Amino acid sequence: MRNKRKTKKLVIIPAHNEQENIGQVVTRIRELDKAADIVVIDDDSTDRTTRVARLAGAKVIRLSSNMGYGVALQAGYKYTFERGYDYLVQLDGDGQHDPVYIPELLRQVASEKTDMIIGSRFIKERTQNKPSLPKYKTGIPWCCCGRVNSVNDLSVTKIEQYGLGTGTK
Repeated sequence: MRNKRKTKKLVIIPAHNEQENIGQVVTRIRELDKAADIVVIDDDSTDRTTRVARLAGAKVIRLSSNMGYGVALQAGYKYTFERGYDYLVQLDGDGQHDPVYIPELLRQVASEKTDMIIGSRFIKERTQNKPSLPKYKTGIPWCCCGRVNSVNDLSVTKIEQYGLGTGTK
């Protein structure tokens, strides 16, 4: 019997000096998935990234100094595990990646046919049944979507890589 509790989804967005883009990114995610929580990890921006993200409806974790993209991601992952989310989507806050693909990525992972999807805007091949599923895995990832078990029990049995279109930039 399946668990009837509500599925918890989180979108994490590392950002540094993205006041011009972050509001649109958060707003677009919210339009596409009202149930997903959105957390922007502000890597000590010197502009209004934090304020714009909050006004758009995101929770913001502000790092105390500029520690870089990797540390911002780690802060987002830690937040995800500590709060018991079932699904995690990661994308950048610069507006290059169209959030329109997030619902499909989540559907694919929720289908339990795959545990993790890495999206790349550099893959051009498309198939009839999937938006842009390549026959082989290449490209540089920009978006990651996966099922979260726990920090000590992260099992990945199948990874899919999607080629995804670019967004606003």
